[in-house]
Amino acid sequence: MKKFVNRMNNVLEILGYRKTGNSFWKVDDGFYKLINFQEGAYGGGYFFVNIGLHLVGFPELLTNKLSVVDQPKESECIFRLRVEQISGTEQIFAFRRGLVSFEDEQIFQALAHAFLNDVEQWFKKWGSYENIANASQEEILKMINVVPVLRQKAYFLLKSYCLLRLGDKDQANAIFKQYQREQVNGLDFSRVDNYISGLL
Repeated sequence: MKKFVNRMNNVLEILGYRKTGNSFWKVDDGFYKLINFQEGAYGGGYFFVNIGLHLVGFPELLTNKLSVVDQPKESECIFRLRVEQISGTEQIFAFRRGLVSFEDEQIFQALAHAFLNDVEQWFKKWGSYENIANASQEEILKMINVVPVLRQKAYFLLKSYCLLRLGDKDQANAIFKQYQREQVNGLDFSRVDNYISGLL
């Protein structure tokens, strides 16, 4: 895996990514963008590619805790997909069909192409406060990275935060109230609430 990831560094550094371990990241216009190579749990030389997108300053939706991470792990990003959910090329579709090996040169070339094209376009589209604020609920809920019971609440929080960043405090506040009304099994999100209230 190390050899594969090091080779990919030559591709991704052209796009402005920095390498940390098995991940590549950059910050653009208030958005943290992450490409993560995840080795298979049982060895065997196979892997997955996770794509994460997070808004700088956006809190994780956690109970009884405030966590605002500058460089979140892919599992902490508010948007998290696999590369095959973004790029629909035949070679990338191999990730849906089964295990993909680090030794597969065609996969390396297909991923390099996907990162330069499809993934960058996806980051460009969704790394935008305006696009998120104007997106349908259905679009957002397909990408949002929270447990199912929190999806609706996280959607309102995300939309409110984007409207706030766009300078529309009245609309941000209205959506934030919808977020607050969305009760989830009596869970306490008051620390997150106080953080956003302070920004409003």
